[in-house]
Amino acid sequence: MTYQIPKEWKQCCTCEKWAGGRTLDAHRTFIEARDELEQGECVGGPWDRNKTYANHQCDGWIKWGQIS
Repeated sequence: MTYQIPKEWKQCCTCEKWAGGRTLDAHRTFIEARDELEQGECVGGPWDRNKTYANHQCDGWIKWGQIS
């Protein structure tokens, strides 16, 4: 099942620094990842060079550049 979250939520899969697999849905309303346990590397954030889950949160969140 696909993990969908609103683009406004401050989770790793909506963060510029997260290098996991994700896409915007067709309406550019939700971010989609394979599931909430999808992992990606944090690049330059508080968890730098560590893998985090799509649903993880931290204080270093920066909105992903593809989100308008």
